[in-house]
Amino acid sequence: MNRTTWNHSRAIVFARGLYHVAAIDGLDPREAATIEAFCTQVGVPKDAVFNDDPFDYAEAAQVLDSTWLRRTMIQAARLMVCLDGEISAAERDALRSMGSALSVGERVALNDLQGASQSTTPDNATGLVDWISGLAIDHVSWDDIAQNAYFWAFPHPTHPLEAGAELLVNRSQTMICRVGDEICDVLGPGDYEVSPEALPGLSARRNWTSGPVEADLVFLRAGPSRRMRWGTATATKVELAGHGTVALRAYGRFTTRFCEPMAVSKRFLRHGIPTDEAVEQRLRRIVAGRFAQVLAELPGLTIERLNNLDVLCAEARKMMDPQLRASGLQLGRFEIENLTGPLELGLHPKSKRTQNLTNVARRFVSTQPEESPTEEFISCSKCDLRIPAGARFCSGCGTPSRCDCTQCGVSLPLAARFCSRCGVQQ
Repeated sequence: MNRTTWNHSRAIVFARGLYHVAAIDGLDPREAATIEAFCTQVGVPKDAVFNDDPFDYAEAAQVLDSTWLRRTMIQAARLMVCLDGEISAAERDALRSMGSALSVGERVALNDLQGASQSTTPDNATGLVDWISGLAIDHVSWDDIAQNAYFWAFPHPTHPLEAGAELLVNRSQTMICRVGDEICDVLGPGDYEVSPEALPGLSARRNWTSGPVEADLVFLRAGPSRRMRWGTATATKVELAGHGTVALRAYGRFTTRFCEPMAVSKRFLRHGIPTDEAVEQRLRRIVAGRFAQVLAELPGLTIERLNNLDVLCAEARKMMDPQLRASGLQLGRFEIENLTGPLELGLHPKSKRTQNLTNVARRFVSTQPEESPTEEFISCSKCDLRIPAGARFCSGCGTPSRCDCTQCGVSLPLAARFCSRCGVQQ
């Protein structure tokens, strides 16, 4: 395991856990030297570890997001307990509590603790990272407690998974085994023993029958994404009956999920594992781009069809679904919140959702006191109702007064042509 294997938050939690266990009955000089060397190797400042702040087991369980990392944490903590040659009741209790919080159990936390000897420890105070790299991997799963990440890759090749190990794919997950850009096997939810029978594609591709798995193991979340905004990056030109070619813009919200692992791998994993932010930016561009393409291809568009957002949404989604599936995606919720065009068109798009919001807003307005003379108000461009200058929607008719930048998401006046933050054309 090298320094790049550790991200900053994991490294700090890992080091603080070691310090917490080692300091339970007083910090031995060898324990301190081992932890200091670890901090230096993984790039963690010592003052973030060597302090009296209480160690948060719940934070450790969330940051260490795989059973592999948690088991590694427990084994390294057992090493700290053995370094001074004595195992106290307080140290046992600390290991037991840590094992429970990290969901690895007391048996794993206290495994062979009594028989541990100096021969199982690093040769010197700089060898903890190398010692961790030599640990046998007998279980791999992506626990994904936060349920908001999209991909997780098992750390390969510094920690190859041995044949016979347990490979757990949780619900709403899929695991892809691949060599280079070639997908060998796709595993759905289940508990597998790493063997040629469980990974037949890898066995045939690499003539693999035993020993470490020399392949990338990538987990992806197959469950629905969070609800995200989409918006057309540029105006879409369409043929509108009675008006010729006009430019329209639209925005809304959507959720999606990965449904075709092979297509997802080709589109999202060509250049390593993307960050969650990069995945969501790409999802927004894909959905908005597909909608713009479909909108331009819809035949017989009229003002009436454009004003009925519910019907337009259903028509567009019917055409978008097969195109998105080719990219490995399946829409969950898909909403068009507003559609805008040249003022001379007189567009007044509505949907059941916007009508419900309008009714609620009107009831709310009727119960509100008169305007404060110190508050700045503007008039709604559609119904002329007086609304606060910072309001995003008219409280009487639901017409938006502001919109989000399609690139960075900053709030902008509805008439803005360029973003004041990133400069992207709206």
